[in-house]
Amino acid sequence: MATSLKTYPVDLNPPPGVPTGVWDPTWEKPEVAVKVALMTYRKLRSQSFDDGALLPVADLPKLAKKNTEHRAFELVDEHKLEDLGVRLRGGSYGELFRRYAFGPRPAANFHAQAVSFGADSEGRFFVDAQIGLVGGAFQSEAALCVKFMGKRGAIGGVAWQGPVASEQNFHLQMLGTDDKLRDNLDKLTEIQVDFFARCTGA
Repeated sequence: MATSLKTYPVDLNPPPGVPTGVWDPTWEKPEVAVKVALMTYRKLRSQSFDDGALLPVADLPKLAKKNTEHRAFELVDEHKLEDLGVRLRGGSYGELFRRYAFGPRPAANFHAQAVSFGADSEGRFFVDAQIGLVGGAFQSEAALCVKFMGKRGAIGGVAWQGPVASEQNFHLQMLGTDDKLRDNLDKLTEIQVDFFARCTGA
């Protein structure tokens, strides 16, 4: 039986100029990726950002390069959200992907989809993503690590890691507040995103 892949649109009725799905090529445009992050942030503002502060980089998981897709989103502009009284810097990716094939056995296709991230002028930070796996027949694990980078290096980061099961996407959110982001928002240069995935034996 053929394996099907469930994808997640950004919005049921997205405004003009934003992606309509995770594989939409418009996501490659930085201005579009930022627009998605702004939309995500607005949706999250009704939730609590009291889950904790950023972790020091030394406390983030060490992810094997051979099992990790690394991205770095350059932060060029900040955006004023007048109605919320904050400035925001952030971005997004449609999909980060890792594939492992095992001869005649089903391939394992890991994904982090609709990945949005950012920080505001009051120190709030957010990471929002859909994590999942299609195929595979081994014990599988994944991790998503996000680092906020300044002109003098990493300010800190957040990470999730755990088991994943085929055909069972789940919604990952990491929200918090850190004074270091509030004090250094103007000095942020990029946000680095690492998606790790591995099957036993890979």
